[in-house]
Amino acid sequence: MTDDVIARLRALHEAATPGPWFGGPGESVYAGEEHPRGSYIADTFGVGGDDAALIAAMRNALPALLDVAEAARDFADAECGGTAEEHARRILHALDALRRGAP
Repeated sequence: MTDDVIARLRALHEAATPGPWFGGPGESVYAGEEHPRGSYIADTFGVGGDDAALIAAMRNALPALLDVAEAARDFADAECGGTAEEHARRILHALDALRRGAP
């Protein structure tokens, strides 16, 4: 994943309605907790609630996924400086945050 793609995805994430997002009930995507369902974001009419759940889950996981992508890229990049041990620690930290569901 290139720096440009990571930067574009981070910018989209920052510009979007703050999370966490969640899918449901039904085929809708909501964010936050301003009312029992949160703030309305979008509908996935005709394609199903699983798509709404996927949209919400991907939005919530995006920062951690980008951290993993950056850490892996840095590890593979001989020009990035630092030691392999530092990069391995960073990758493991990012993967652990992703496993825990950290936004």
